[in-house]
Amino acid sequence: MIQASGDLFLNVKEEITIYDKIFFSMRNLDLVTGYKEQINEKNKPSNLNRDMLHVLFGSKARFFVSNDVKTRKKAKITYRALNIKTKVLSLEEFIYISFLKKINNIVKKLYLFYTIKR
Repeated sequence: MIQASGDLFLNVKEEITIYDKIFFSMRNLDLVTGYKEQINEKNKPSNLNRDMLHVLFGSKARFFVSNDVKTRKKAKITYRALNIKTKVLSLEEFIYISFLKKINNIVKKLYLFYTIKR
């Protein structure tokens, strides 16, 4: 018997993959009022599957970037519950963080350049 993290997965007799855990988390969050997606002409069930796959693939990256607020909320909860270190960001946040890192590196290089020249 394999015991996975979290009470929801105790006493399961076969191995539960990260795919299974993310799928389970995302599907359950789709049922909760604050995270529920409305199914209509624009937002079809296939969009929910695409979001879930996006979260799954994002779990292997440093950053998960999406402008879909509900998907970001569900990704944050899922990653936190599964102890996945991926940072969840909007595109604006990602660009801002990337820009700050580049500026910081430039400032460090300039500082080193001018301190060495003196």
